[in-house]
Amino acid sequence: MFFVEGVITSVIDDTIAIVSKGKYVHTAIEILGGTLESLGCVIRDENGQDIPPGVRLSALGKYDGRDDVLVKIVDVPNVVAAEETARNLIDIPYGWIDCAEGGIHDQTGAALPDDGILTANCSKTVALVLRAGEVTIDGDVPAGNITPMDLLNELGGE
Repeated sequence: MFFVEGVITSVIDDTIAIVSKGKYVHTAIEILGGTLESLGCVIRDENGQDIPPGVRLSALGKYDGRDDVLVKIVDVPNVVAAEETARNLIDIPYGWIDCAEGGIHDQTGAALPDDGILTANCSKTVALVLRAGEVTIDGDVPAGNITPMDLLNELGGE
């Protein structure tokens, strides 16, 4: 599992870091032979086609060797269920509202209802996969309320 530090020049990354009280603003997980993550920006594939924001299976090793990435090893008791959830999340649109819900939850403690799997930001994606794999993540807090720092803290911190 990966935790990525924010980019100094990004207003979005700065906001996430301030609201969630930590330097990690993105998270992803190795599963299905790749790196599952939800990206909030358009990316261009190898054929030059734009892919809209959302959950993607990026290349395995995408974050290898980067100084701005913390790697955490997580024991997933039910890998089959985690992989099934990961497959079901691919191509789900990016969850901009999840970002706001996570910030509100971190600032106030209020658990806001999320939209199930209609959309997913990075931390919701990872939380849903880990929960499906029987890893306890933030109790009954809706997955859309979870931030990268919440995940890191649930998994024992740095």
